[in-house]
Amino acid sequence: ALIKARVGETVKVKAPRGTMQFKILEIV
Repeated sequence: ALIKARVGETVKVKAPRGTMQFKILEIV
């Protein structure tokens, strides 16, 4: 994974449409 995050952490990513929020439920 390109983004390292802890379980349950919310990650904000800059996307063409705007700001997307990803909630990490699992670590791949």
